[in-house]
Amino acid sequence: MYQRFNITIRTFLLLVFVALGVAVSAQREYPATLFGIRSNGTTLNTTSIRSALGYIGEQGGGTLVFEVGRYLTGTLHLRDNVNIELREGAVLVGSDNPYDYWYSTDTIFVSRALLMGSMVKNVRIFGKGVIEMPGESSDNNFQTLSHNGLMGLPAPNLIVFELTTSQNVQIDGIFCKNGKHSVADIRFANQVKISNLAIDRLENSQYEFRQYECNDCEVTGLRYWPEKR
Repeated sequence: MYQRFNITIRTFLLLVFVALGVAVSAQREYPATLFGIRSNGTTLNTTSIRSALGYIGEQGGGTLVFEVGRYLTGTLHLRDNVNIELREGAVLVGSDNPYDYWYSTDTIFVSRALLMGSMVKNVRIFGKGVIEMPGESSDNNFQTLSHNGLMGLPAPNLIVFELTTSQNVQIDGIFCKNGKHSVADIRFANQVKISNLAIDRLENSQYEFRQYECNDCEVTGLRYWPEKR
């Protein structure tokens, strides 16, 4: 009886330590500079940021932190339990090169996205920083390549966030700048909360946030600059 009780206690304590280890990993912060991510606004950081997100995911989760600077990148793929924090003065800059983006070509929408999450869970993107999209220049570059036979599709919408079959995703406080199409496309997702975003303009879209077959997804507290009319 004593031996069985002792084994039970040890098993319980082991589970507690494992749970605490997972919780600590999920709360750990990783500075972007740790992964060689450059903040000069000209170095393309796509590969470095993807590697950072992958590494943090392999460690059980945590937050990739961007401090003051301009971080040029193409499409980034979100990972389970990995957060992205843009601190005040940090700008995630979307490349104007069409080749730097992944394309979504399902039967509902055809689009390009800067931040893509497919079958991800427990992700938060937050902070007082900025996501700066390339605006008109990306479409112009796409059209030039297409005219020269180097791109086969008409220019798909370039959006900030795309979430597909994902769960428990929060996007909070970010300033989305130079957007030309939708801010977010959300499909077959659960528990997606988008709140307190600032949006400076949205030129050619009927839908700022598009949802399809979503459950418990909400958008609240939007702010516009200049004010939306």
